[in-house]
Amino acid sequence: RITDEGNAVVAADLATVETGIPIRDERMRDLLFEAADHPLATIRSMVEMAVFDELAIGEQINLQLPITVEIHEVTQELVAPVAVVRLGENRIAVTSLKPVVIRASSFGLADGVEELRKIANLPSISDSVPVSVYLVFDRQIVEE
Repeated sequence: RITDEGNAVVAADLATVETGIPIRDERMRDLLFEAADHPLATIRSMVEMAVFDELAIGEQINLQLPITVEIHEVTQELVAPVAVVRLGENRIAVTSLKPVVIRASSFGLADGVEELRKIANLPSISDSVPVSVYLVFDRQIVEE
């Protein structure tokens, strides 16, 4: 969601993690994210809506977007290189130009990674994961 003032919020339900392997999904939800207690990962940013409104349909602008990521009640400030394309009068797409690397240990998830490693009997699991997005926002017209 992006408000008229430019407050952007994207929330991901961590209980819906799907990797294609059900047992891994369950373990990630329970052992890594502790989704029952910490159900959401939230990304927030401030954007200048005037910049988007000035784009012609089909036009693209590349931005280094400052974002705030909150996972497990820990907040980190990062920068996301994104492309914004105006798809229609009231529609924009935001896509990653380059993944943002999220470090589990930066969000207090190192113990969960270690639990996953032990239960899967692996020599190691990376602490970092690259995250890319493709988001489409539709402006909601409210008639008064």
